[in-house]
Amino acid sequence: MTAAHKNIQKNILRLAIDEHGPGNKSRGVEQFHEGALRVIRPHYLDDSGQVAYTIVAVGGGFLGGDVYEQEFIVRENAQALITTQAATKIYRTPQGPASQFTTVEVGENAVLEYLADQTIAYREATYHQATNVRLHPTATFVMSEQITPGWHPNGEQFTYDELRLHTEITDSTTGRLLLLDNLLMRPNVRRGSFGWTDGYTHFGQMMVVGVGVDKQFVASLNAYLADDPAVYGAANLLSAPGTTLRGALLRTLANRTQDLVELHEYVANEVRAWRGQGPVNLRKY
Repeated sequence: MTAAHKNIQKNILRLAIDEHGPGNKSRGVEQFHEGALRVIRPHYLDDSGQVAYTIVAVGGGFLGGDVYEQEFIVRENAQALITTQAATKIYRTPQGPASQFTTVEVGENAVLEYLADQTIAYREATYHQATNVRLHPTATFVMSEQITPGWHPNGEQFTYDELRLHTEITDSTTGRLLLLDNLLMRPNVRRGSFGWTDGYTHFGQMMVVGVGVDKQFVASLNAYLADDPAVYGAANLLSAPGTTLRGALLRTLANRTQDLVELHEYVANEVRAWRGQGPVNLRKY
């Protein structure tokens, strides 16, 4: 950490959820926040018992040197959905990168859907994100992200400096690694080169891990993508020796955030159908 970062206040959110609420509903049992991070009062969006939390960053956007830390623990048999109130906005960062560190643990037969709104990176922004996920082999984990280039007065696209999204998923019972992914986007280096976003402006990625993920599921996702005229991308099966965890990683390109959101909701709903739960309805609009 540089001298410029030593006095930066961290923004911290910790949340633990178990299944022992009234009426067999999941509930938050531990909650702590410091700095700009908050959560809105939890809601139950259907009759499944899944608790839904909405994260609010009251600072309005990430600035240079900002550090955000999140920790989500979903205990045995509990079900949680975590979303955000609005887009995460990354503004100019002359003081150094804005950073977000997220730690996730999902227990036996537990479910976590982390469906955040889009991240918007404005000109001269640098953003580093690290997400570490520990899953029981019977857990279900769904995470979606959409990256949007921010507005520029000259109408230019991709004027941010750097985005780095680092994700690790491990088996909590064996410690074996299922996924180590490091996505690095530096437009000033790649823009105009062969294959750089193929003319698209928005980027999406989604990770699904659960006992229902197999080659047939991944094939069905690729078939759906092939028929979607608004989104270009592919899904790949995740597996590794030493763990029974199975997952799917989707990487997609589009020209509208809404097209990516609709795709991600479709995938989330497919996974929900495995456990007899209805479609996602975040009720934001």
